[in-house]
Amino acid sequence: MLKLERLLQDIHAYIDMNPLGFKEYDLIQHLVTCNPLIGSIAEDGNLELFKKHFLTMNGLYRLQEKYWKEQGRFLNITSVWIQLEPPSERNSISNELTDNSSNQKLKEYYLEWDNYYQATEETVEELLTAFWQHFHKLDQRDSALAMLDLSCDATSSEIKQRYKELAALHHPDKGGDVELFIQVRAAYENLK
Repeated sequence: MLKLERLLQDIHAYIDMNPLGFKEYDLIQHLVTCNPLIGSIAEDGNLELFKKHFLTMNGLYRLQEKYWKEQGRFLNITSVWIQLEPPSERNSISNELTDNSSNQKLKEYYLEWDNYYQATEETVEELLTAFWQHFHKLDQRDSALAMLDLSCDATSSEIKQRYKELAALHHPDKGGDVELFIQVRAAYENLK
């Protein structure tokens, strides 16, 4: 338990040293040099990288709650940037820490110690595979939206409407381009 408290202290100090925010990678690199818990984890596999990441995220989410309760400040934790926000009206209106649902799921994951202790090379590989599949699907979504000439925030009804318009325009039975019709159909199938 003392090692975890030391980790929280080291993360807290790093947050104080970087008031404009920082990347998780930079925080982990700092912790490797100054924290025995993180520094003792070897770097020869995905499991070890997962452990460093998990311990760091666990510490950040624990500090997020602490900052909120003690100072009414929100530690904003995203995949690309971490920053302690100054107190604001939004923070003073509510005494409860609120996140969007995907952030809440991540927080719950990293605060559940079973996820750390039960991690194996195989489960970490499954997580990485699922991540890359999700990333690839997002990339395909962007391409499909571009094919239908829609913005990234298009609703399902807008997607369906645009598909109907383009399918009618390019349908081979109506003299349209077969290849273009196939591409429009594939884009729509990807977005359903």
